[in-house]
Amino acid sequence: MNKRAMSIRSIITFTVLIVTICACQPFGNQDRKYPSTIGTFNVTGDFTINPTTILDSLNRGETNVFTSTLATPGDDTILPSGSIQWTQSDYLKVANTLSQFVWKEPLDGWLIYYLRLENVCQDNLNGFDSFTAIYYKTIGWGLGKMYTARYIEIYPLASIVYWAGDTDFPVSSSWAAIDISKFKITADDALRIAEKNGGRETRARAHNYCSVSVNLPVHKNDQRWDVAYYYSPSFEIIVDPYSGKYEIPTPVPTPSP
Repeated sequence: MNKRAMSIRSIITFTVLIVTICACQPFGNQDRKYPSTIGTFNVTGDFTINPTTILDSLNRGETNVFTSTLATPGDDTILPSGSIQWTQSDYLKVANTLSQFVWKEPLDGWLIYYLRLENVCQDNLNGFDSFTAIYYKTIGWGLGKMYTARYIEIYPLASIVYWAGDTDFPVSSSWAAIDISKFKITADDALRIAEKNGGRETRARAHNYCSVSVNLPVHKNDQRWDVAYYYSPSFEIIVDPYSGKYEIPTPVPTPSP
């Protein structure tokens, strides 16, 4: 990739990050029925990280890897798109350490309400450059039953993590009780399956000017991986997290005549 293309990618990444941050700010007292953005939580915070050293530090057993954010990061702190390709395991390790740092407890026993990993399209696509997860537990029983939830966002390209919590949500309907530790197919596996079955062709038609996301769940009663390539052309593939079997709701885009 030439320097001009990398510069354009970096600008796009920074712009999307800033828009996301602005969109996720709290919107005051609102009727919170479901957790969604960071703004649906009562208590929020953020820390800076060193994306080039944090994984090695955690592998050595070090946990003091988060520092206070003193200012909004500038252009020079945004790493080029594609320069970070962490695995699902990498992100979960950072998220679990962040949970212990903020809430003094690991994420063991917390179920996943929502999970999203993303990356820009590129050759030899492997791994992700951002991570968003909402975890929850059931509290209370009977008529007093509630969900308490926590929110974690990790942007290694921008050297920053966001967290939110201390918020309970009413039980109006059952949430998808996803225990990712029981999955046999990881988000990385789902991405590889997608690449081999239409994703690579989709990227080629877009000349890699696209993005890809791997999400959980597809919807409340469907806990499979949803791998989506977007925008124009777009492609989606749904992967079973236990068997690796897949289905393609929309066909692989064909070249324009």
